[in-house]
Amino acid sequence: MIAKVISDSPFQSHTPRQIANELDLDIQLVTSIVNRLRSEGVIERIGWGKYIQKREQEFEDRYLIDITHDMRVMASMILGQTSPLDNIKQKGDPFKELMEMYKSIKELGGETMASNLLRLCAKKSMLNDRVDILIESFEEVSGE
Repeated sequence: MIAKVISDSPFQSHTPRQIANELDLDIQLVTSIVNRLRSEGVIERIGWGKYIQKREQEFEDRYLIDITHDMRVMASMILGQTSPLDNIKQKGDPFKELMEMYKSIKELGGETMASNLLRLCAKKSMLNDRVDILIESFEEVSGE
């Protein structure tokens, strides 16, 4: 039942408490099952206590790389400067690289600009439905 709740809305994050409330189950039981599903690779944690359905890594990496590239190009055109963005190099983890790009654009042009560029580039890459999860993940990872 718990895996079904998560798989029915694969792009939405879920907390054990939300699942427990939805299914009218004990929170400790749900937390235990969520941990087991995570260890089995059925779901993944995207932030403190937030889980989504496990994604195929190759599929995700390709899109994250495309979004990072598009954000670099667009931000450079808008801001008229590339040096802070050029310092972000491929480190083998497309999520971290995209997160660094987002943070750099946020510092240069503000949160609204960074979020709007991320949304625009994700929409171009057909990942618009995951942008909120990306932004939420960036904020949780950076501690904001």
